[in-house]
Amino acid sequence: MSWPADFVVLQPDGAAIYGSRERDQGLQAAIRAHVPDLATQGMGRVRAWFADDFTSAALHPNPLADQVPARLGYDHPSGWYGPVAVTMEEDVAGHIAPLASEVRETVNDVLAAASETETRTATSIAGIVDAALITDPDVEPEADIGTASTESAQPSIEAPDTGADR
Repeated sequence: MSWPADFVVLQPDGAAIYGSRERDQGLQAAIRAHVPDLATQGMGRVRAWFADDFTSAALHPNPLADQVPARLGYDHPSGWYGPVAVTMEEDVAGHIAPLASEVRETVNDVLAAASETETRTATSIAGIVDAALITDPDVEPEADIGTASTESAQPSIEAPDTGADR
């Protein structure tokens, strides 16, 4: 992504949404569109914006939000729930800079690692399925399945049942 982003929203489903506030919009209003019941907490160089009520049944555990702040130096003691936005911390003048390249790289690294894990899992599952499909001991694994000839089996016509044998 080449344009500067003011925040990234880390979703419980593993998605990361980069966003920016509108020209006359405050950062809190821009983030509130993504994160319900907004609360905030400083974490050193960055700030987390999250749903204040972690006990809400509507909020699901957010492993992406657990990993990104941890890599940036902050571990949440009970884990994050629901969508979590990350911004830079405000400076002494109250200005919040766009996300630093280090933060964006951290998010992208965590996303890439998750994607790699999903690919390995899918490959492993495909291998298990392939192995399960070859259950006939007479089938040679090296045989080219695509070249086998096929024949339609014609239904057998049997004489109608006329009742008990006499």
